[in-house]
Amino acid sequence: MDKKRLLSLGVVVAGLTVTGCKIQPIDNNRAPMAWHLMPQVEAYSTSPTSGMPADADGNSGSADGTDAPPPEPTTEIPEGLGPAAREVVKYLPLGAAGAASQRGPTDAESLHDEEVKIADRWRIGFPAWERGSQSDSPYDMSAWWDPYHQNVLKGDYPLPGTQNTFLLLEATSISRWEERQVPTPSGVFPRRAGDGSFFGRDRQSLLEETLLVTVDLFQGETAFKPVDWRLFVRGAFNWNNANAEERQALYADPQKGARRRDTHATLQQFFFETTLASIGPKYDVIQMRLGSQLFNSDFRGFMFFDEALGARFFGSFDDNIWQWNAGLFRRWDKDTNSSLNTFDSIKQNVFIANVYRQDILEYFVPKGQQGRSWAKGLTAQLSYHHLSDDESVHYDENDFLVRPRAIGVPKPNRRTVDYFGFNTDGHVGRLNITSSVYKAVGYETNNEIANKRMDIDALMAALELSVDIDWMRFKVYGYYQSGDDDALDDKAEGFDAIYDVPVFAGGEFGFWNRNTVRLTGSGVGLNQRFSLNNSLRSSKDQGSSSFVNPGLILAGIGYDAQLTPQLKLITNASYLRFDSTASVEQVLNQDAIGSEIGYDLSIGILWRPWLTDNVIVKAGFATLIPGSGYKDIYDSKTPNAAFAEVILTW
Repeated sequence: MDKKRLLSLGVVVAGLTVTGCKIQPIDNNRAPMAWHLMPQVEAYSTSPTSGMPADADGNSGSADGTDAPPPEPTTEIPEGLGPAAREVVKYLPLGAAGAASQRGPTDAESLHDEEVKIADRWRIGFPAWERGSQSDSPYDMSAWWDPYHQNVLKGDYPLPGTQNTFLLLEATSISRWEERQVPTPSGVFPRRAGDGSFFGRDRQSLLEETLLVTVDLFQGETAFKPVDWRLFVRGAFNWNNANAEERQALYADPQKGARRRDTHATLQQFFFETTLASIGPKYDVIQMRLGSQLFNSDFRGFMFFDEALGARFFGSFDDNIWQWNAGLFRRWDKDTNSSLNTFDSIKQNVFIANVYRQDILEYFVPKGQQGRSWAKGLTAQLSYHHLSDDESVHYDENDFLVRPRAIGVPKPNRRTVDYFGFNTDGHVGRLNITSSVYKAVGYETNNEIANKRMDIDALMAALELSVDIDWMRFKVYGYYQSGDDDALDDKAEGFDAIYDVPVFAGGEFGFWNRNTVRLTGSGVGLNQRFSLNNSLRSSKDQGSSSFVNPGLILAGIGYDAQLTPQLKLITNASYLRFDSTASVEQVLNQDAIGSEIGYDLSIGILWRPWLTDNVIVKAGFATLIPGSGYKDIYDSKTPNAAFAEVILTW
């Protein structure tokens, strides 16, 4: 890493670290009288500098008729004010409410009454209160750069001159380090001269910094109802540095070496949102969101979790017991090395419709018996997804072919797939439940492996049960992805999602979920980064869904412990095996591959030192104890991975 880039990265991280540190509050919020209400007070009181009363014409000055100097700031309260007015002028608003002049005018005629009319109901003075702590009190003054107290820049006060228009500015720094050991072919040009072994040195590392800047302008009393309208923009910048021990691990061209530095800047989200109609007395509404937006189509990210260009209509009814979404999206292509959006289309259209019902068990309880505790707490969802993509040929930034896949007969392919799903999330009594079932049907015009049209018929199912005992959570879970048992027939029976980011079976802490293990001698991965599915995709970010794959059968247990209010421990142990190895055998031209992948063991920590999301530290280590099928494809060496991540948010 050159010195200039290292210095720039250090400045960004250090700056955000400083602004993210705990801020000491300002313990004096007495209002100086030059701020605020002074013009109104002067009409009813004496000059704080001359001590002379105003004359009948409203002029104040010295006895000899000369003009008095302007009043100096003072914390003295003028005499003759009513009790309400005395409190109004006595204190400043809490936190960082903006410039003093932003408070707005006060009705001068009411200053001597029991009530005072003010134009800004938000910026009302309030006395400081330490609440038993001189360093952790929300009832204090603060600075504009302090995110731990009320702040006009983070939407706690409305913009000057408005009552319900707010501006939220947010900056997030994500600093990440990763190191992994995964099977890596030595290739035609091994890093070590004369090395004839098939597998080379397998260590890879990544250092990256992502900076997100968000501007959110919205109107509405959002404490108890949805926004009236919103303008949202989120920009992103990524710098990454990757290293490998073998050539062709990072680039298709071995001459480019085994080190890669890259940057990318983009707009991740930009949308307009508005409330179209209110359909109930308790703010059941119909809303619309247009633009590039983040959308997660189910509870755990099993099917579609992406920032995509689209039009989405959503809302609620029956006192928010029912919620619904309907949206059409055109997915962006991703930057190869940062996974951020580009402004090019991946040529995939996605239509999504779903409906949620809270307390679904109560819906089936006979009348007169509703209200039982076990019938409350479980939310159910019915969903429909439609995926259609166009034929395309695309090489990624590292010169690898990603559309179509570089296996079999790589001809452009088109897919039309319908997904029907049912999901639940919540609890029944003390038992926490998450479940998901998806059925995929459709067709693809030319599968690269079979070199012909194939009909899609695939299934996915997931279930997690957990129980909380004091500060601990005990989990048991299972995941099923159907695999294709004949790679050359006219049926594609391997399941694949559209763009999944599952929070399941260890999530980002698990080895199989976080790391891509590529099939040797092919242009595809056995799995993909941040996906459980064994999909045989070329790339999750830039490739297309693949329905001829080995599938996955996973079962595991987990243990989470809230060791302290700030520190959480996350552990998981999972057993993995292929549903069918026929597609892998066909791609590798290798017979009798075993079904057992192995055991995925992971441990991680999540630390929030100040009990807020302003500073989050994550770290984890995971390993895969190889099973017979994994050893048949690769070797008996145990792969592992570690990462550390610091997230700072202002």
